[in-house]
Amino acid sequence: MHFRLDTRKAIEAAATLLRLAPHRLMGRKRLLALLYLAERESLKRSGRPIIGGRLIAMDYGPIHSEIYDLIKGSHSAQAEWSRHFQNEGYQVGLAHDLGTAALSRQEVNLLNEISSERLGCDDFDIAAETH
Repeated sequence: MHFRLDTRKAIEAAATLLRLAPHRLMGRKRLLALLYLAERESLKRSGRPIIGGRLIAMDYGPIHSEIYDLIKGSHSAQAEWSRHFQNEGYQVGLAHDLGTAALSRQEVNLLNEISSERLGCDDFDIAAETH
């Protein structure tokens, strides 16, 4: 089953995770893995994704290909993404927080839960969990 990417929810979901990170900065690998884990858990619990979009297999586990394209600067919604995030090497930083108007309370709670459960894990441990 394929769900179209909801760009607004994707931006809000990434911002929700970055809000919890030290200095609102997180490695790409960690951000992509946390988004994948939250999406997988949302599908398990509710039968619905949080953000939708295409998933692809990468060396360190599956990721949302369109989110990766947004991070790299090669997506049609790049202008919207860039208003809120900035890249610092392989880190993604939250430059402008837009809140969570498009996300439900359950989706925000799930993103917070996924992030909190993995606070002490390094990026490679989280990526390994996605396999």
